[in-house]
Amino acid sequence: MHRLISTILLLLFTSLLIAQEKDNPYAEIVLDLKKNNFKKARLKVDQLLEKNPKDLTAFILKNNIYIGQKDIQAAKDHFEEGLAIFPRDPDFYNERARFYKTLLEFDHAIRDLSRAMELCEADSLKNFYRVNRAVAKIEKRDFQEAYEDLMVAYAYDSTNIITLTNLGAVVDEIGREEETFFYLEKVIELKPDFAPAYGNIGFRYQTIGKHEKAIGYFDKVLELSPDDPLGYNNRSYSKMMLGDLKGAMKDVQKSLEIYPTNAYAYRNRALIYLEMDKNDKACEDLLRAEELGFATMYGDELKLLIFKNCLE
Repeated sequence: MHRLISTILLLLFTSLLIAQEKDNPYAEIVLDLKKNNFKKARLKVDQLLEKNPKDLTAFILKNNIYIGQKDIQAAKDHFEEGLAIFPRDPDFYNERARFYKTLLEFDHAIRDLSRAMELCEADSLKNFYRVNRAVAKIEKRDFQEAYEDLMVAYAYDSTNIITLTNLGAVVDEIGREEETFFYLEKVIELKPDFAPAYGNIGFRYQTIGKHEKAIGYFDKVLELSPDDPLGYNNRSYSKMMLGDLKGAMKDVQKSLEIYPTNAYAYRNRALIYLEMDKNDKACEDLLRAEELGFATMYGDELKLLIFKNCLE
């Protein structure tokens, strides 16, 4: 089963909110980062940290500068230095978990989120970290453990759409497929404009071969969120399965324009190329998907495709 868990993995996000008011120093740095003005951003961040070394927002922004400069080791070292500055700040551990998740180092992310839960006192915040930990477990493919975390979170708040959306994805992986629609339809009742729920309902229909129905839900995702790369990618696969290779290729190309490091999209485009008898292009995409960590997140399917189509 080609389960695209990442349709709902936008949920491990920063808890640091940066307002965009005029003259807000953090907002200015964010704008510099968006423009790749790393030298300018670094100067402003260092000024903030010189005034207050315990400014966690400035600390995280400095880490984002290292990431923007593709200096991952410096970013790792920076977080290690942060342990001495923020030893008991749960937000620090949540932010470091987010960083490790981008590196596909899920064990480290899970460890840090567990530590964040230990350190925080508010039940609502503890639940937030628990759901983030469940997301990291899903990406690690520890579906049963993720389900257990999510059920604790569900017991705390059965109306939290993030918890419900993740439950709607993970039950499909642990043999409780009949519960998928229960959780996802509840999300839509609570928040009719929440695109990820429609995406996961569409994916459920996709996995049982109802591709026309799936496309209807992916259309809804793109109506609500026109630049959602996963909506295009998922719709591409269903179009391919219905024989619409031109439409499938158009969708997957759009997906990769928006999200060029999505291993699953390269896998999908490779399948389209295989249908077109363009094996060389398919193998390029399969190898690119492998480089981007497909196996870590989705299992061994890619290795089988490479073995079958790309090894002489």
